[in-house]
Amino acid sequence: MATDSVESISPTPLTRFQVLTFFVLRLVVPLWIGAGAIGKLLSFDPKTLPPPVLDAVLGLGSASGMDLGAFVGGAFRFFIGAELFVALTILFAPRFARMLALSVLGLFCAILALLIAQQFAKGGWSDVAKGGCGCFGKTSLPAWLMFVIDATLLALSVLAPARSGPAGRGVGMAAVIAVVSFGVAFLRPTPILDTASDPDGAQAPTPPLVQSAWPAAPSSYASLFFVKWKDTIGKRLVDIPVFLAIDRPVPSTMLSGPQLIVFYSETCDHCQALFKKHFATPSKTPVLRVAIPLGGDRALPMHCEGCVSSKLFAPKTAKPPEYMLGTPPIIVRAQDGVITDVCTNVDDEVALARILALAPNGAPQPLEPVTPPVDPPSTQAKPWPPLPAQLQGFYVAEFGDLVGKRLDENDFGKLIQKPPAKLNEGRKIVIYYRQDCDHCQELMMTHFTGPLLVETLAVAIPDADPNALLDMACDTCALAQLVKGPDYVIATPIVLSMQDGVVTCIVEDVEDAAKLEACIRGVK
Repeated sequence: MATDSVESISPTPLTRFQVLTFFVLRLVVPLWIGAGAIGKLLSFDPKTLPPPVLDAVLGLGSASGMDLGAFVGGAFRFFIGAELFVALTILFAPRFARMLALSVLGLFCAILALLIAQQFAKGGWSDVAKGGCGCFGKTSLPAWLMFVIDATLLALSVLAPARSGPAGRGVGMAAVIAVVSFGVAFLRPTPILDTASDPDGAQAPTPPLVQSAWPAAPSSYASLFFVKWKDTIGKRLVDIPVFLAIDRPVPSTMLSGPQLIVFYSETCDHCQALFKKHFATPSKTPVLRVAIPLGGDRALPMHCEGCVSSKLFAPKTAKPPEYMLGTPPIIVRAQDGVITDVCTNVDDEVALARILALAPNGAPQPLEPVTPPVDPPSTQAKPWPPLPAQLQGFYVAEFGDLVGKRLDENDFGKLIQKPPAKLNEGRKIVIYYRQDCDHCQELMMTHFTGPLLVETLAVAIPDADPNALLDMACDTCALAQLVKGPDYVIATPIVLSMQDGVVTCIVEDVEDAAKLEACIRGVK
């Protein structure tokens, strides 16, 4: 007598291929779907939803008029519950295994096909290969690979032996599984991060815009210093060992304001030519030139007007460390102790002009931001509020009605770590970006390189892929980032302008060139 817990399969013996497909349908598929659900349940990060699904949820939430964070959280819990239900039903209610597997895997393939098409439309096959542009933060596996896996499981499930039999107990089991699955999803506590008990705990503080003092000389030095310059963008000078090997004292400007650091060799004629051409007159930006102890021929005269001179550590009676920094000269630009740009090839006229902020004729330009005339400063300017004592597990960007409101009253404003002291005074531009977002980099290279008309703060979303960080193109932007710990549901880049802390315009689609240009220029 057949029961629901016993498979009713054709009496003819199964072939090896049928056994394989049956194994895939009844075990591999539910484990694959269940793993995705459990991953979402543990991380509780809505960005783990496929971008087309997340876009749809955000659109529905905005149209509903509900609190967007609550709506996204509820939808996210529903998707977790649905995936748990499907996985457990395939395992424990086999009558419905085939139907559920084909339906869910087919839906997954359709969503992934749409995502791949979107990626191809934005950046061609390169975007498809790397899984996107980083505008929505890190994702898991690339969409194309997920599609291959889901399509393979779908094909094998189609070929799996069919099952038939009474549905009574199967329906009852499915109902029990539904209660358990959605109960687990909706009863999962919302993550709350405590920042009061440990001031540094959940925040994992980023480089402050101003450091108080340069570290003391280390008690010992490594025998080899190797620097991969492109990976230093956005990092603090004091976190890169070769900068700590600079002889003391260092200029006070190293950690406050703009700073140029030129690594050179005293026997390098290329370095001599650089100083003669570009540093014969005092620079508006403080310059520290650092000699690399390479030895060799007789030292050449190196005139650098207004520069502070130093050198890397080299003992008098022993062999100096190997400084594998590349071919000198190398120019580093820093802002408040954070590296914003590096030029390793001074023969690259574009790169050299960018880091020295040169005009097309080669003449220096002022490096300080120049604020255009604006209305008289508001008397309502106030300091930026402190970070909340407790943080939510995730935050959803709600910028639709932000114009006319204060940024420091919005979650994505409150959670800016160590913002500039006068961010609420006068006109300011704020850019939300990700360090692995190529659209963000393109925006900054197009609109925010060289001297800026308006003081600009670039706020990093702290979920970028550390293996895919891009160069920071805005060398005169102040830098900050949101507090680490929560997950941030925000598509980058986003540009907004504000006057005395009140948002006057916001651009969420930077492809709208006219709106972007008007917002940057302060045109109402």
